[in-house]
Amino acid sequence: IADVDVQFFRDGLALVQTVTNINGHYEQAVPPGEGDTTVVFSHPAYLPHALDFVLPPTEEKVLPDVYLSPLPTVAGYVFSEETELPLEQAKVQIFQGGAWIETVYTNSEGYFEAVDLELQPGEAQVFAEKKCYVPATWTYVIEEHEDPPEAMLYLPDVATEIRTPKDLSNITYCARETGLSW
Repeated sequence: IADVDVQFFRDGLALVQTVTNINGHYEQAVPPGEGDTTVVFSHPAYLPHALDFVLPPTEEKVLPDVYLSPLPTVAGYVFSEETELPLEQAKVQIFQGGAWIETVYTNSEGYFEAVDLELQPGEAQVFAEKKCYVPATWTYVIEEHEDPPEAMLYLPDVATEIRTPKDLSNITYCARETGLSW
């Protein structure tokens, strides 16, 4: 990977910095000294990576190999639970640890895709909603070095979820919007 920023730190203080070449290689002389050394690799399209090690007290060229993971892509489909037809322009939001990450909308096939997301390994949630449908959530487990599988979200029609007379005012509107009749 070209243009990866490579920064060397010793005991928390910045020592030197370089950038990888077009072949993804770098070479950097590190000033002599004792203490724990950390190398941080960063690039806008990849998850950052840090490598800790102890250098001998003499100046050496350090060339540890590192594999960077691309930022994850979260993708999937949103369908009507009743008709199993795709839902166009459904709002899809991605969250991790309770924090909002990204919002996208589905296309005419009900497909959505959010690329280069700054997600860490662990759980992330996809929340889909559309007027006249009950929202749904899909939980992903984000693995390092892998994109998560495609989400398949099925939203129930709001008419199937009516609980109180207060909700009745929405039925006519949603029937008009979705073309439903009963």
